[in-house]
Amino acid sequence: MYYLGIDTSNYTTSAAVLDSEGKLVWERRRLLKVPRGQRGLRQSEAFFQHVRKFPDIFQVPAGLSGKLSGVAVSTRPRDVESSYMPVFVAGTSFAQVISQALGIPLLECSHQQNHLAAGLWSTGWWPQEKFLALHLSGGTSEILEVEWDKSFKIKLLGESKDINAGQFIDRVGVALGLDFPAGPQLETLAAGARGEVRLASSVHQMDMSFSGPLSAALRLAGSVDPAELARGVEDCIAKAAKSAVTSS
Repeated sequence: MYYLGIDTSNYTTSAAVLDSEGKLVWERRRLLKVPRGQRGLRQSEAFFQHVRKFPDIFQVPAGLSGKLSGVAVSTRPRDVESSYMPVFVAGTSFAQVISQALGIPLLECSHQQNHLAAGLWSTGWWPQEKFLALHLSGGTSEILEVEWDKSFKIKLLGESKDINAGQFIDRVGVALGLDFPAGPQLETLAAGARGEVRLASSVHQMDMSFSGPLSAALRLAGSVDPAELARGVEDCIAKAAKSAVTSS
């Protein structure tokens, strides 16, 4: 038995197939194209790129195409009533077509639930009790209390009140001339740094703020070693997250 997963987030079209034992047997992903120097895409453009990438992405090996037992898809950013982004409609529509054409069940999930599941899957650990999760991305910077009971039950404990960690990274990355999204390149750049740049982190109880550190980082761009600034951004996020989590 094989299960297909689909995710159309703001900047990546992704698909994967796992077997009934949770072993990854196939995956494919493509980044959306963002013009150099820009800090993102309009939802309409991102949606269009997802649809254009489907023929390339969904080339599931012939030996698997007739053996799918179910399909899961991200339909929204988070599992709350007000959570919505048009880009997820692209993946949802495609998953519905596959489900109806093959007569297999469709499971709708949130992007955040899938981030949690992917993190646990990669560690080979599935908790039996409640645990704390730190979810950092371009759209979310949250500290969560999570419990698994046939699905994820998530309680929000803390969050970023202004910009998210991923936005912090991307905006500094673009200022340094990196491509958007800038995470992987900024990480590579920071690897050669000595830790000479320090950016103050802002935390109140379990809530974080990155707008102040971002302003400070942008003022330094062009006047300090790019590698040191990249490391300073990473260090600031790590310190803020540690302080917020330990305050629980």
